[in-house]
Amino acid sequence: MKKIAIFASFFLLVLFVFLIVKAEEHDGFKITIHNKVDKEIDNLIIDYPGGPTVVDMKSKSKKTIKIRPENFGEASINLIYEANQRKQSEIIIGYIERGYSGKANIDIESIHENGELNLSIREKVNLY
Repeated sequence: MKKIAIFASFFLLVLFVFLIVKAEEHDGFKITIHNKVDKEIDNLIIDYPGGPTVVDMKSKSKKTIKIRPENFGEASINLIYEANQRKQSEIIIGYIERGYSGKANIDIESIHENGELNLSIREKVNLY
């Protein structure tokens, strides 16, 4: 009987930790940037309600930013990059509002001669 009580307690603890992790997963937005080029990229700006967040990327690196936008109406999450007197703006997640969550993966595939980034953006938004 004592073994059953220990097993049940352990099972409930694992279940509790799993539920906390799942709840955290749906809290805000997780933006992951993969720099696949052999060059450092400085001053990438992730612009969002309550932002912006500035990200510096080393060559061949990956960074994850967790965004928990609060106190906003309808908005979007954008990536802004300035180089060689040019400003590049890309939509990461086009529409968000309170209660939404999601994730996006951004791959920096290459850099054009004019400094513009060649990006691949994949996003998934969860509604409420």
